[in-house]
Amino acid sequence: MNPNKSIPILIIKEDENEIVLTQSIAILEYLEESLSTLAPLLPPSGDLVQRAQVREMVNIITKDIQPITNGRIAKRIRAIRGKAKDQIIFVTGFFFADLMAYEELLAKYGGQFSIGDVVTMADVCFAPAVEMALAYGTNLDGLPRVMGLFKKLGELPAFQKGNWKGQGDTPEAMRGP
Repeated sequence: MNPNKSIPILIIKEDENEIVLTQSIAILEYLEESLSTLAPLLPPSGDLVQRAQVREMVNIITKDIQPITNGRIAKRIRAIRGKAKDQIIFVTGFFFADLMAYEELLAKYGGQFSIGDVVTMADVCFAPAVEMALAYGTNLDGLPRVMGLFKKLGELPAFQKGNWKGQGDTPEAMRGP
């Protein structure tokens, strides 16, 4: 259903029409704007600085990390010389460098979460990126704020419920606690 042959997708049914959204941020912004009963993922519209800070951190994940480290790109890197080691070195280097930038911004903006003390869209994007970095074996020991935030988010029921390892279509061998 996604022209990129990737995930995610959100299918919206309005009357007899079916609309398919295929990009994470478009989906998150749609949910933010259409479901006012949910906890907001962006600070109030009057807080322009914090909204910009959330988007700044979202962009580190969605523009700097994810496009370069996604499976399609990583497999292309491996195909150049046919060595898995090339793929791992390439991907983990980007994960570490960009999560180091996130670490620095956490020092400036962070509280309990990425921006202050409320979960935002930045946190929603951050958690799966760190999980993927760890899955690739990226050494994140030098990033205490990143790892502390990742642990804290992992303790929240909403993040536990949304974790890909517990979804119905996750292969049994990949399921987690």
